[in-house]
Amino acid sequence: MKRVLLAAVFLTGGNVAAQEMDGEALYQTWCAVCHSQAVDHSPHITSLNSLPRSTFLTALNEGVMQLQGQMLSPAQREAVADFVVGDNTRPDWDWTSLACEAPIESQGAGLMQWGFANDNSRYIPAGVAGVDRASLQAPEIDWIFAYPGATRARSQPALSGDSLFVGSEDGTLYAMNRHSGCIHWTFNAGAEIRTGITLVDDLNSSGDLDLLVFGDFLGRVYGVNPQNGELVWRVRPEIHATATITAQPQYADGRVYVSLSSREFLAGSDPSYHCCTFRGSVVALDASSGETLWQSYVIPDTPQPVGLRSSGTRIIAPSGAPVWNTATIDRERNQLYVGTGENYSRPTSDTSDAIIAMDLDTGEINWVRQTLADDAWNVACNRGFSNPVNCPDPRGPDYDYGSPPVLVSDGERDILVAGQKSGWAYGMNPDNGELVWSRRVGRGGGQGGIHFGMAAAQDVVFVPMFDYGDSAAPDGTPTMPGLNALDAFTGELLWSTLAQDECDGRSFCAPGISHPPTALDGFVIAGHSDGMLRAYDAQTGEVVWQMQTDREFQAINGLPAEGGSFGGGAGPVVLDGTLYINSGYSSLRHMPGNLLMALDISR
Repeated sequence: MKRVLLAAVFLTGGNVAAQEMDGEALYQTWCAVCHSQAVDHSPHITSLNSLPRSTFLTALNEGVMQLQGQMLSPAQREAVADFVVGDNTRPDWDWTSLACEAPIESQGAGLMQWGFANDNSRYIPAGVAGVDRASLQAPEIDWIFAYPGATRARSQPALSGDSLFVGSEDGTLYAMNRHSGCIHWTFNAGAEIRTGITLVDDLNSSGDLDLLVFGDFLGRVYGVNPQNGELVWRVRPEIHATATITAQPQYADGRVYVSLSSREFLAGSDPSYHCCTFRGSVVALDASSGETLWQSYVIPDTPQPVGLRSSGTRIIAPSGAPVWNTATIDRERNQLYVGTGENYSRPTSDTSDAIIAMDLDTGEINWVRQTLADDAWNVACNRGFSNPVNCPDPRGPDYDYGSPPVLVSDGERDILVAGQKSGWAYGMNPDNGELVWSRRVGRGGGQGGIHFGMAAAQDVVFVPMFDYGDSAAPDGTPTMPGLNALDAFTGELLWSTLAQDECDGRSFCAPGISHPPTALDGFVIAGHSDGMLRAYDAQTGEVVWQMQTDREFQAINGLPAEGGSFGGGAGPVVLDGTLYINSGYSSLRHMPGNLLMALDISR
């Protein structure tokens, strides 16, 4: 089972309706330019072949490919599906066959969610993790669950007491017993749940877990009852058609802070598309009702027409600067921090590829630290397009901030550490954004670089590096995939452990880390894009143990189960000596999979 989510673009234009209902001919005309070549964000057709038909068509009808799918008639979409995936159907599996006998517990104690604290440090002390360096053992499988009809697992498990909550590619939210993997209830959002689940336990004085909050691929935010899976509220806070949510919502003091990103960078591949109009933002919601309290756009001015392209379409700018990382909350300064991505069109803004501080109460921007100016890019810039009319000129390098800033404190000093896809890490003064230090940790690249997250323990920041491929940067900086440790307050490199290439010809395999690590007392856990899960000694960077997950497993729900790349925002979670982690991240240069793993790592 090797499957990759359809996450690229159909080249559009011309008279589609005039084409015959020949799926192969339609594919060759409208799809092959991306899916039969190594184009970023475009999985190869050999990876699409085993997608469930429903997933493929959902992507065309209302998901990542909706804008491009509208250029095809419903019958033509079905014909393309006939050629690419045939009659593949989702596995016939009823979750009640794995239903728990005991009711779900209501206690809200021991909450474990994306960054483990509002500082996004991803640090778990031994008293919570149930393991330290001395008691760490090589992983032993407790149980494995196979997500039905999935090719990737992007939702980090959230833990509360004996319960585990996690979302899946087909839009199902599972409430499970974390010890056995049995299922209490499910909720279906109707679109991929790409975020982790945010746990809220202080809306009343009962001490119970009050609410589960998450976002989906279509830009909707949900509040769900943790006891029974009933919908409490659902909102879509950004009206732009291409809005999506990649980052887990952050919670603090009755408010949910949601980072808003976009799929418009894909729409730019269409020569007839007026590019571009989306602006990244952060929205604050009332946790009880989902009501919008404020929305702060990182580009203050509404995009306006600024010219015409050779195709006659309008150039609209400034646009882009999506926010696809979880906000970091700083109660002492009453502000939050997020990183932004590239602009989609020119002229560019001074808030793209930047760290931004916002007031928690109003969303007012307190300061901006841009670390790379003039970065404008969308998918039309990919090599291989015969008509890249919407590509900004000059083409930018696509060096987003996908990794959330980490707020580090030693009790006397605070510093904000940010990592960029460029391969650079920065230390900033959280009061004003002043740059304290900068260090290049790797070559970087449009696929990352420092991709989805970092971790910190005490005054050390652990920085993963993806650095796909083997070509050096223009300045000669080589690829350096692996894990690094930096002094948070000076940027000094304490150690660097390069990942050995063990791909051995496997397709979509890479040795680097496109995944947020987790720091514990004396060690760090990181999943690699080649499917290798590793524990590193925090003092030396030595690999303590490793486990290959790019293989078949036996799942408790009896479905085909296979791991793949570790990627996206779903990092390791450890509680009471058990490690919970997903394996499988279908995307170009990553290997698909469908696992949720519970591993015993403590003696």
